[in-house]
Amino acid sequence: MNFLRSNNSSNRNANNRDGKKSANAGVDADEMSYESVCKELALSSSLELCEVCPDAREFLGNVVGATDEDRATWKGDVWKDAKTKPIGKKHKSVVEVVQMLPDWKGRGAPMLKWKAKLHLGDNPELFFDLLDNFELRRKWDNSINTIDHGPRLPAFDGLANVGISRSTTKAVLKGLVSPREFCSAVVRIRDIDAGIFINAAHGLGDRMQSTKYPVSSSFVRASMYFWSACLIKDADESGVWNLSMFIQLSVNGWVPRAPVISETILVQKNYLVYVDKLAQSENDDEALLGDNNNN
Repeated sequence: MNFLRSNNSSNRNANNRDGKKSANAGVDADEMSYESVCKELALSSSLELCEVCPDAREFLGNVVGATDEDRATWKGDVWKDAKTKPIGKKHKSVVEVVQMLPDWKGRGAPMLKWKAKLHLGDNPELFFDLLDNFELRRKWDNSINTIDHGPRLPAFDGLANVGISRSTTKAVLKGLVSPREFCSAVVRIRDIDAGIFINAAHGLGDRMQSTKYPVSSSFVRASMYFWSACLIKDADESGVWNLSMFIQLSVNGWVPRAPVISETILVQKNYLVYVDKLAQSENDDEALLGDNNNN
């Protein structure tokens, strides 16, 4: 679709790895190419993951070529004193903890973190496929409407790839909450030998989204400040992968005030349980759908 069409024109003003400015800072949004937007946000989302995920810092810092200045911002465990959210009995076998930072980086939205153990065996990519592939996603997510992916481009000297993805949701609560649209640059980093699989995403930002990638009139554009999932192979338990997953977003527009955070937590926890059951099941995944979709 035209929305995600690559623009290969050169851009002298776009900052590369050395400039490290965000896609919205100091650059005319109309002049930024698809490639420059992707590379800018691949770097910023990867560096932010290093801030919030100590387990990935050494590996990811080396992949992105983090500077001493970058590393100076990675101060201990930012989750040490974070609020812990209740898990619920049905999730305790998979989800270890859900935590929240009330207003990470002053963006006006909380950052949520899930830690879980998933029995993915030799197929950790299943976790990401169930999010990114529309046909698989709609088996567990009743609200998803469309998923579109732009071209994937190499990043970090070929150690990763990045592209812009757009997804839309259906109206919910009998149409009271209008459909939402999400648009982000998603970087994918894989190291099979090291046993680490990472996806990290930053939304395009208000200025970029309103010019080069305008929102469809049928949707409210949500602000995806940050999303990431880091899977690390467990050193002791065969087939087990330790997940750290983070999300900070504002759905924007009108929504009921109280349920937003709790609903986000519930949907993500249900998804993790679904992935774990599906990975362990020898039967067709349809057997799992009834239990999951009714939560």
